[in-house]
Amino acid sequence: MRQRDMTPLGCVNVVLPGHRLTFNHRFGYGNVMPCDTPGACVHGVALELTIPDFRRLKQAEYGYEVTRCVMQTYPDDGPGGKGRGLFGVVFVATNLSRAPTGELESIPSYRYMMLIRQGCRDHDLDRGYTQWVDEVASIYKKGWRVEPEPFVRVDPGLLEP
Repeated sequence: MRQRDMTPLGCVNVVLPGHRLTFNHRFGYGNVMPCDTPGACVHGVALELTIPDFRRLKQAEYGYEVTRCVMQTYPDDGPGGKGRGLFGVVFVATNLSRAPTGELESIPSYRYMMLIRQGCRDHDLDRGYTQWVDEVASIYKKGWRVEPEPFVRVDPGLLEP
């Protein structure tokens, strides 16, 4: 957010159940899509922004629309800790690849994948999810134009979609 001259008021690690991360944006950028695979989810960081900062972010994200969603925060510390439901928005690609299902028109750049990998580590996202992102990055480093399988986590603490 610093490169966009925005300072979030707060941030929290979240899970978006019933969705998957893919890179089917026409230019190889990430996208979040509904997924009916049991346990499929996307991990990330929910940012609390001022209204002017959110408007600037929305304007900067070409080829995406804002979609309302219910996320779940990471579980609280301690035994039996559970995350809480959080209403928010996610940016969903409208500028989709024209490649056949399961294939990609463009693959994410090495730099882009390294930013995603580093973001997972900087925000201490789920270890299994971070490993999955590393595996996806290795697929694209080989030049394969395929959509990754969804990340699946069987965790009773996750909200059902």
